Amino acid sequence: MAAAPCHGYRPQGGAPLRAPLPRMRTAARQRAEASSPHGFFAPPALVSRAVGDVRGVPLPHWRRCPAARGARRGDVGAAALAAPPAGAAAPAGLRAGPRAGRALAARGAGAGPRLQLPLLKSTIADVGQYYLVRNLSVHELVAHEFIDAFVKKGSCYALTYNTKIDQDNTAALLPNGKLILSVDKDTYEELGLQGRPSQYSGKKVMRYIVTVDLTDSGFHPDSKKHNRVLWALKEKKPLEFDFLLAWYNPGAEGSTLMSYFSKNQIQALKPKITFSTLRDLECPVLQSNELQGKPDESCSTEELFEWLGAVLNQVSLNNKSSSFLSTYCCPQPNTMVEKAFLCTITGFIIPEKIIQLLEQLCCYFGEPKLAYWLTLTVHGFADSPVSWRESEHGFHKGGENLYNFVIFRNLDYWLQMAVGTNDDCPP
Repeated sequence: MAAAPCHGYRPQGGAPLRAPLPRMRTAARQRAEASSPHGFFAPPALVSRAVGDVRGVPLPHWRRCPAARGARRGDVGAAALAAPPAGAAAPAGLRAGPRAGRALAARGAGAGPRLQLPLLKSTIADVGQYYLVRNLSVHELVAHEFIDAFVKKGSCYALTYNTKIDQDNTAALLPNGKLILSVDKDTYEELGLQGRPSQYSGKKVMRYIVTVDLTDSGFHPDSKKHNRVLWALKEKKPLEFDFLLAWYNPGAEGSTLMSYFSKNQIQALKPKITFSTLRDLECPVLQSNELQGKPDESCSTEELFEWLGAVLNQVSLNNKSSSFLSTYCCPQPNTMVEKAFLCTITGFIIPEKIIQLLEQLCCYFGEPKLAYWLTLTVHGFADSPVSWRESEHGFHKGGENLYNFVIFRNLDYWLQMAVGTNDDCPP
């Protein structure tokens, strides 16, 4: 395994990967959101790794990602891109799509059959549904009935909806059974629960992080710890939010989230899926064993990363002198692709579904192996209280947290992980 150290990565300008919201923001948010109409913001920290053969790899990064990984702005953006080498024929068909994001399959100029969109649609149709529960009290998530029915029987995910991590109280339930509360100073003092200062609150601490392990052996219904937490959240300082919820347990029987919260205002939702076609697209030439690239032979991981940001946000790659918006162009060396199909999936999508999607994308390299590489990019929610595993997440200017797989036809792959300023370097 080869790994590049975490280092500064700051392409020119751009707005964050989030839609403008009507509420007042901090000055930093307002400046960031007023930047580019394309909404492209490349995170300042990027880690690229060459991780060998994808066959049989357990993909620990997804499995360890906290609830908010599938619950941030969609584990909001996934992109899958298949691009043929120079002069190659078209791939027969893309047999998978992404999770909160985009899927792209490319066809060589004038060669090969057209990509079968129905096949792509059927492959990504089973990304699963999730739920939006209105006005749900946090104390209901620490009730032993909920813990026994969902937390201890599968992977349960929850994230507060329409809350701002740098302004509001927020909460997330991770699949490892830990409930994370990110609260302001007044709320923290009223709760009276043990926590720690936020590492991004500055010299004057105005935000605190409280972690409750719902699977702890000492957190049973008759324990002082459980009664203390329940009393704090139910009577001393009740917290109520709109929550996004998802539960993964393939062999589950009995209660479901819909039936359990039937007395609440609950709505079943499915991810939004869109398709588009990109024509005459310049794609960088890549070699799986060259992360840094070689002059006149292949492009580097950073060049690919920036190119993906431009393509997925529909930034022109023409580099015309008359353009006042962007002078960016595809890195050299590159190859022209006649058609590329882009699929975007947006929603609350859990890591298990992303793993299934990656496995299906690997099947894309079945015979004939005409595409040379493809990518799968996943963007996390900008306002999640955590990013990687249980690492605290902050917004700063954009709240970026994402990862990108570049899979080659020999089933080698690169893993790129990127975060903004208010985050620890990814593992």
